[in-house]
Amino acid sequence: ASQEVSEKEKLVNQINQALRKEAEDLKTKSESEVVVLMRRQNELDTKEFEVEKEKKDIEKTQRLNSEELQQQQEELKEKRAQLEINERKILDRTHQLQQKENHELEEVRNLQDQIQLQTTFKENLLSQDAESLKDAQELVRKEKMHLDNYGHDLMARDEQLNTRERQVRYPRKL
Repeated sequence: ASQEVSEKEKLVNQINQALRKEAEDLKTKSESEVVVLMRRQNELDTKEFEVEKEKKDIEKTQRLNSEELQQQQEELKEKRAQLEINERKILDRTHQLQQKENHELEEVRNLQDQIQLQTTFKENLLSQDAESLKDAQELVRKEKMHLDNYGHDLMARDEQLNTRERQVRYPRKL
């Protein structure tokens, strides 16, 4: 029985030794797995940090891009508004110039009409003057003929008077 106890103790010692070795192996394996897991955890933490940093950079870039886009849109709105104002000014100025041109054309037409009326009036006056001149020339011609005839009559009377005066002064002796 003591040999049996001794064998059992031996067996228990062997089992304990095997369990200790197995526990030691498991501990070593666990420690190495813990190291590997810790390395992986560190890698994951590093990657997570990088991802978080990249995410923040992307958000910052998006925010800046959004702000820049909003600023560009505001500038675009201002430029469009300025363009509309300029277009209105150009249209107003064009309308004013068109009205001025129409007014000037109307003035030119009126002046042309006035000139035409004055020309026609002067032509009529000249025509009447020419007619009057012809009439006056005819009157002058007739008056001249009348005066010529009167002059001949006077000369003839003068001749008669001269003859009578001679006859009275110098009577003829028969």
